[in-house]
Amino acid sequence: GNGTTPVHATGTVDQHSQLQLYLDGPHDKLVTLVTCPAKLSKPRIPSHLALKMGCDYLANLPLGEILDTSFIATSDTLAQNGRPAREIYVEHIDEFTLGSLLMHFTLETLISAQLWKVNPFGQPAVENGKSLAILRLIDKKREAQ
Repeated sequence: GNGTTPVHATGTVDQHSQLQLYLDGPHDKLVTLVTCPAKLSKPRIPSHLALKMGCDYLANLPLGEILDTSFIATSDTLAQNGRPAREIYVEHIDEFTLGSLLMHFTLETLISAQLWKVNPFGQPAVENGKSLAILRLIDKKREAQ
């Protein structure tokens, strides 16, 4: 009954399902938004495609600017609806940055687990599934012989 569930959601790709849950679902979530500035990315939305799709406001805009704007709009939407969210900005994505983020979230998990008096290394609810999978694989191997 205690703990966190990391959920991967990629910006505008997962926005419909995830944001719907965060806004209209149970009020029991802290959303962490992680972003890296994309504004300078070169691809632009061709004007003829934007017009054809009825999205003339996107015509000739850099894709990065659209992604950055969507990030800000998502953050603003969460704030306007009183949903707790935090934003983590990284200057660029490289081995050091990813390692730092992983270490941050690992330490956060360990500290939270200690505060909640939860063993972060135990997964009793998962063990049965693992045991059954191993037994079935052993049975299949025996049957094949």
